[in-house]
Parts: sequence; structure tokens; C-alpha cells
Amino acid sequence: MKYAIDSDYVFIRLFRGEEAFSTLESLVQEQGWQAGFVSGIGAIEKIELGAYDLKKRGYYRREIPAVHELSSLQGNFCRIDGEPFFHLHGVISDHSLQTLAGHFFQFTVAATVEIKLRIFPQDVTREYDDEIGLKLLSFCPVESRR
Repeated sequence: MKYAIDSDYVFIRLFRGEEAFSTLESLVQEQGWQAGFVSGIGAIEKIELGAYDLKKRGYYRREIPAVHELSSLQGNFCRIDGEPFFHLHGVISDHSLQTLAGHFFQFTVAATVEIKLRIFPQDVTREYDDEIGLKLLSFCPVESRR
């Protein structure tokens, strides 16, 4: 991984063979960032995508081993119990340009992945919501600005 920081933006290049989540979590931990927004593109493999089933309160999961284009990566990161947590969704396409989309559980860089992080200065965490069955974003109180 290589990265460059400019104010509250971080531009990241992940290298072939790097597992995305662990690499990004290590960077966030090392830098002490609390929360932020994520976007990116690239080529990935060893993918696990999912979709949440509200009635069953669980994810449908699908492993996709082949190389796919990462056409769109969107999400955020925050801290849960002090540890970095990335919540990422995306759209991938195969070589016939058929697309799949969903919640990423994991993926490995096949060629390169280029990511932009925007660091969010406010502390953000996730708290379990009984109605939904997931840990949802929870914002620490701040003074309103007008």
C-alpha cells in the first residue's frame, strides 16, 4: 500500500495480493483516524458479497473467486469498541460486463485498487439496533453550528 495525505483527504493505492479490509484497518489504526467516507475503483478477486435479509436478520453471502472490475466502492469507517470498522458496498463486473452489487465482506486486490478516504473529524461509532438487527451509525453529540 502507498498513500498520500492532503488535509482531510487520503489517496490510497492497494497492491496486488493485499486483502483490502485488513490493510485499510491497519492504516486507520496507525493514523488514529476515527471515522470517514470511502470511495474507490480497481480490479479485485477472492470476493465475498452479501445482502441483508431484514426478516431473517442475517446476510445472504456469496463467494466470487474470479477477477472482477471494482466499478464502484462506497462506504464509511468508524470505530467499534475502539477498533476500526469498515462498512463497504460496491458494484463489480465480470469480463462479459455482467454486474453484481452488495455489501463487501472481503476482497483481495487483483491488479490495483485506488481509494479516496475523507476523514470525518467527529467521533462516530455503531450501536446495535434491536429493530433492525444490525449495528447502526451512532453520532457523538456536538454543538449545532449555524
